[in-house]
Amino acid sequence: VLQAYEGERKKRFKFAVIIVSILVIAGLLIYFFASGRTAGELAGACFSMAVVVWLWIKKTFEKKVKRKIMPMLMKAFNGFYWQETPPISHDELCSINIFPKINNAVKSFDDCFVGKYRNVSLNLSECSYETGGKHSMVIFKGAVIKLKMNKKFEGVTIIRPKRVGLDDVSDLKKMKMQLISLEDVEFNNEYYVYSTNQIEARYLITTSFMERFKNISLAFSSNGKTFCAFYGDSIYIAPYCRSDLFNLFGLTQPVAETTQFSVLFEEFVSILELVDHFKN
Repeated sequence: VLQAYEGERKKRFKFAVIIVSILVIAGLLIYFFASGRTAGELAGACFSMAVVVWLWIKKTFEKKVKRKIMPMLMKAFNGFYWQETPPISHDELCSINIFPKINNAVKSFDDCFVGKYRNVSLNLSECSYETGGKHSMVIFKGAVIKLKMNKKFEGVTIIRPKRVGLDDVSDLKKMKMQLISLEDVEFNNEYYVYSTNQIEARYLITTSFMERFKNISLAFSSNGKTFCAFYGDSIYIAPYCRSDLFNLFGLTQPVAETTQFSVLFEEFVSILELVDHFKN
């Protein structure tokens, strides 16, 4: 099935090289030969456009092939389905306050999965949020994983990593949520923990949970940059990842290159291991 797309990949690759080369050469000519204050800005715009064009051509090709191949690949994980519509919506993410100030942020969603493992419903939305504007900052980039539990939490507990994105908890303070200081000094140094129910928060965030939480960061190579929310009857876990998760079908390698599928399965297995952490 994949071999039918190899010819198109080569055509898109050649087209992308031509367009990107033109933009890069134009940027270099402007930078070295143009004068005036705007020369540097125009050159930078050409270089930025070259990156955007390459990524757009790659992403449109990837989505086209994924629509055909992902239903086949997901047969390896019985009961799970890939979809383009996010099962964890923007409105839901705004309501649980897992990320700061995303209501009016620039947002995008990518790969999404729904299914059930060990009798736990699991939804996943790959997404990114940026503040937008001239000096845009990344608020979050990665995957949000929702695990529906068999009980409802009495309060709301939020865990946010320090020194990531906006590093902002002003919204949680305005909601009169309490800052929770835990016995684990290392965890306190790495994370903010706020809750509407201090007793429940301490019951949930045990030494065992903190160890598992650190393992989640390792599984996604997020270097301790994982967000979390206990809200309603669900746990939301969001490892921050700068790399593109579930990345397949680049322009520079054959569509049937096998390594990319091994990486995809490893990433998906690490998600299922999250359930194992909470079920064991």
